[in-house]
Amino acid sequence: MGVRYGFVVDLRRCTGCYSCQISCKSENGVTLSQFRTKLQTVYQGNYPAPKSTFVSLRCNQCENPVCASKCPVKATYKIDNGITVVDTEKCIACGNCIALCPYGARYIDKGNPERLNKVDKCDYCQHRLAAGLQPACVTNCFGKAMYFGDLNDPNSKVSQLIKTEKVQVLKTKFNTDPKCFYIVDDKHKAE
Repeated sequence: MGVRYGFVVDLRRCTGCYSCQISCKSENGVTLSQFRTKLQTVYQGNYPAPKSTFVSLRCNQCENPVCASKCPVKATYKIDNGITVVDTEKCIACGNCIALCPYGARYIDKGNPERLNKVDKCDYCQHRLAAGLQPACVTNCFGKAMYFGDLNDPNSKVSQLIKTEKVQVLKTKFNTDPKCFYIVDDKHKAE
């Protein structure tokens, strides 16, 4: 079995500092109004004990990516390490993948000249992985709430966390088998 990358976000540790969102934009040349990674605030509970939970969202690098299944030119596809990528040379910006993504993780790039008018999304910073580095959002996470690694390696931090912590994935009804996991506690749930 080869490498199969995955992501774990510990919602108990996220401080809502936006460093994941900002470092992603900076590292990948993402224009101001668009996001590869975005932080969402989820409000739960009522007075006198309301609670805010911060959820870092990105492409879930699904095992069964519905976005790739309907690309008419096969510009969206999975590579050997489990990451779904977009070939901007092939992309015709038809928007099928954007409409089908249950996680709202794709957009048409309107600012970066290298991807102008092409679909873009999180690719776990492929250029950083090739250099032996972690994704920018993981490296710059102030609360140390993000973990990235090989899901096929039982000794990796992500595998250990999935095994020992209470985790959940988003939008299970779509049967995409996402590879982005969230550690939750009994009081707070990702939605």
